[in-house]
Amino acid sequence: MSAKQNSTVPKIASEEFSFCVGRPWEQGGTSICVYAYGDTVKHGTMAEAKNFRDYVNEQTGEKNFVYKLVQVPE
Repeated sequence: MSAKQNSTVPKIASEEFSFCVGRPWEQGGTSICVYAYGDTVKHGTMAEAKNFRDYVNEQTGEKNFVYKLVQVPE
């Protein structure tokens, strides 16, 4: 890995974004069943999102995923 590539890894890992944790309502469906605990929408790093996802998986016994929230252009 070059010095330039190596220097970008911590920055990417520390970037914050809005996310929620949930699972599809039904297999192959397009609707998401969002896990609500405190705030439905969270804000943090990918590491925080994965930690919260792991917590949700332990609490629900189901496989949940991290969904990044982005603005939809009008």
